[in-house]
Parts: sequence; C-alpha cells; structure tokens
Amino acid sequence: MARCVKCHRRLAPGLPCSTHGGAASPELRLHSGAPPTWWEPLDRCIGSGGFASVWEIRGGGVLKVAHVDHDQARARMRREAEALAAIGAPTVPRLDDQGVLPDGRAWMSMERITGENLGDVTSNGPLRSDRAISIALAILDALGKVHAAGFIHRDLKPDNLVVRDDRSVAILDFGLARRVPVDPDDPTRANTQVGSLEYIPPEQLVDPASVDQRADLYAFGCLLYELCAGRPPFIGDAAALTRAHAALRPPPLTALAAVPTELESLVHECLAKLPARRPASAAALRSSFSGLRDTTPPSMRTLRAEHSWAVIREGTQPVVLLWAELPRVDRALLAVLASHKVSVISQRGRRVLAAAAGVEHADPAGVAIATARDLAAAGARVALHLVELRVTQDINGIAFTGAAVEQPEAWLPSVPWTGVVLTRALATVTLVPARPSELGPNFVALGDAGEIAELFGRDALLADLSADAAAALAGLGPGLAVLVGDPGVGKSAIAAALGPRLYEMGARIITGAVPPPGSLRPSYSVLGDLVSTPEGPLVRAIGDAIRAAARAQPTAIILDDLH
Repeated sequence: MARCVKCHRRLAPGLPCSTHGGAASPELRLHSGAPPTWWEPLDRCIGSGGFASVWEIRGGGVLKVAHVDHDQARARMRREAEALAAIGAPTVPRLDDQGVLPDGRAWMSMERITGENLGDVTSNGPLRSDRAISIALAILDALGKVHAAGFIHRDLKPDNLVVRDDRSVAILDFGLARRVPVDPDDPTRANTQVGSLEYIPPEQLVDPASVDQRADLYAFGCLLYELCAGRPPFIGDAAALTRAHAALRPPPLTALAAVPTELESLVHECLAKLPARRPASAAALRSSFSGLRDTTPPSMRTLRAEHSWAVIREGTQPVVLLWAELPRVDRALLAVLASHKVSVISQRGRRVLAAAAGVEHADPAGVAIATARDLAAAGARVALHLVELRVTQDINGIAFTGAAVEQPEAWLPSVPWTGVVLTRALATVTLVPARPSELGPNFVALGDAGEIAELFGRDALLADLSADAAAALAGLGPGLAVLVGDPGVGKSAIAAALGPRLYEMGARIITGAVPPPGSLRPSYSVLGDLVSTPEGPLVRAIGDAIRAAARAQPTAIILDDLH
C-alpha cells in the first residue's frame, strides 16, 4: 500500500498525507472485468487481491471467486471455507456455501461484514493508547477463537480486521490459513512467500509450513505498533523489510508514540525474533493487556523519535534546554546555534538559553548535544537539561514557557564548570558517552565522540542484547544484532560493555574494528578487494573458520565501525 515518504503513515486511496501533504495515493483500482456468471444478481467488486476478487451479492452477502482455474486455487478456497466453518461467526464471516463455477474457478459465498476496517483506521494516524488497547483486546479475543479451532491465520494485518459496531473484531481472508500442529494438506506452495511483508514473522520467511500460533502474535505486535505509532515497526522495500524482520530491532515504541511503558513492553515482547520469547498464546497475552490503562505521560524517550510528526503539536512536551556561556559575543558563535536550528529563547550578554524540541527536530537530544560540542570546541561552557515545557506556535515562531525557562538557575550547576555537562534527567534517557562529574550526582560530563566512557541509558539495550545472545549460545540458532547510530552516540561503548557479559556466558569472544580510512599500510588495501568479492575463496574460508570455532565452543563475534 502507499505510505507517506516522511511519516510512513498509510495513505487512503486518492489522498495525500494529512500531515505532510505530498503526492496523493493512487486511486484504488479493483477488478474491472465483468462479474462472474452467478445465479443471483451481483453488484460492484469490493475487493481484489492476487488470489481472488470479492463481489457484492444484491440480495445480501458477498461472493469470493478465484482468479484462475487451478487445482491449487481450488484447494486454497476449500481451506478457507473449512476454516470459516470451523471457527464460526461472529469471529469470522458466516459461510453460506462454496463450490466451483462452470469455468473451473472456485467460489465461496459468505456474510458481508460491516464496520470499520483497520486499514482505514491506520490511514488516519496513530490512535490514543486507550483506544489501541481496546482494539487489541478485541483482536486477541477473536484470534484466541481462531487458534482454539485449530488454525493459524498467517496473514494478520489491518486490512484483514474489521471493528464491528459492538466493538468486537472480525477476522477476514483465511486464504493462507494453516491447521496446527500439522497440516499435510497445506495448500500454499513450497518456497514461496506466505504473508504480507510489513507484518510477517521471521520464521515465516524461512519456513511458512512450520509456524505455530506465535507467528500470528508477531503479526499482531506489528499491527498494534502501527495503531499506536501510525507506522509499522519496519519500513522499506521488500529486501529491507525481509532483512529487518530477520535481524533488526524496531525503534522503541515510546520513541514514536506517547504510550504506557507496559504497553511498549508487551508490543516488543510480541516482536521477539524467536517464537519462544513471545507470549505463549493469545489468551496469555490478553491477560497481560487487561490491566493496562492510559495513565502514563509521554515518555521522555519521545526525544529519540525517528519522525517528529509523532510529537508535533502544541501543549506540554519534552524539550531539551541548552544553556551556554560564550567566550565572546560574535556572529560566528551565534551562527553555530543557527546552523543547528535550535530555538534561541533568550540572550543576556554572553549567556544564551536555547531549546530543541520535536516540533523542529526528529532527534532533539542529538541536535542539542551536537550544538553543545561545537560551542564547547569554541571555548564555551554548556549545560543541557531535559524538561517538559509548554510549547506554542504562531506566526512569530515557537515559544517555550515553564519554570525551567524562567529560572534556569534552578537546574544549572551551582558552581563553575568547563566543557559540556548534562543533567541526569537527560543523560539517563540518551545513549551518550559520559563521565561522572565533579558537580555532584545530578550531573554528568559529556565524553568525547567515540570515547569508551560510562554510557548512560544503556542498561535496557544491553539487557536485550544479552538475552538474544544467551538464546543463541544456548543452541537455539545463530543470532545477529546490528546496532545503528550516529557517530558519538556510544556504539563502541556498548560493544565494549557487551563483551564481558558474553564471556561470562562461556562464549569465545572474537572482536574486530575497521580503522579509519587511510590509516592502513597501502599493501593492506588488497584485503578490501578480496573481502568485497561475493562468495570468494576468502569469504568461504572465513565462514568455514567461524563454523569450526562455533562447533568447538560457543562463539561471539563483535565488529565495530562496519560503516
């Protein structure tokens, strides 16, 4: 489906993004041919996919007809009818009849479900977490009944879910459904993709015939992430989505949406790469959701949002304040602030108070830290602080109001300092190299970019990396984690802190780092040519050596600076 190129929100057919404008989504084009020969009058085509088209029956209900006369199409339609009959209304459409047309195409007639399609809901942007939780509970109720009937859906996505007027959810399109635990008559072809790439679980990419109910819970996590954030956890083309589902972590949900941290934890639990780390069943997951309420204020980690549209609105929101005492007042130093597009709130001689917020920046904390580094390099001393402020916007620009703006001395160090210091409020939610400060426990000193220093805000990330590594080292299969970030945010520090944890698990640690360009002896450059040769002898030899090492002892490889 079409998405906004900036916020990745699903676009309604024929409309541009309501937030960013841009090109309109193509109009929805359904089956344009004549309706199939049927003994009741048919009206318009209301849906068409790669397998079949769905037509309105004038007397009520809908008719689903396969596109082609093929044994596999007939088997797939029979499987869908079998699933609908076994599960039953109102969880799924009521099955009326099924058969084969004179031209050999399979058909199925069923109830027409009325209500709000979740595909349309997601095109309107993110939901409040209380409504998202309400829909999630209804989805889990329906999904639990599907699983109890002995089926998994394998294509759970917003388009296949309808919220009825009574707030229950009906699940549509069981063309890819599979019986569990075994299904010798699975009608889907071997070695073909089964499912929609934006919502597909990693194991379904590898072997769709062996997945269990936890595959549907992964897809559920993807669609709930989209309901809350306005976009799915991963975006990109087919190759990027395949790689992301297999090996990458999604952005933290609280980085894109103001949701309770408990909700974020449950969503990310559903998105675990290994099925064993997901909830055991839809019923167990529903039980965990039942106690959630929308009482948590927007997380401070909203500052690390990849897309600022999620926090662009007036009202109280997290802001990074930058206070600087310049060595002198001149245009060059003031130009540093302008170049980073931070908002200057006030200036009194050499002292400047500025702000970076989600209204203007996707990563306000990163912008503030980069600005502070540049000012400190010119001889300024800088303090950074995270606080919630009232943000308003008019024709004159953005205004920030609050006690921290009116009385910055309340959060600034009480004694002189040099360089850049961060308050704990900011340091604990930002991955940044830092050192303990002589100013006391409420402040840390910003470390140099790339320096291996104490890394605040790393505990949750290290815990997740360690858990994934433990699963791989225990024999559940090879594990891969890719840590991506701008220079200076602390990737090397994470790698350095992770090594000892892996060693304690009994792993052999192999580390390597790519040195800066031009630092190697000229004769070494030939190695680059060898390594860049796909499937060359050197690549195969390295792979053989790694396999041999792993057979002898659990092995972890940590590579730095791969960019």
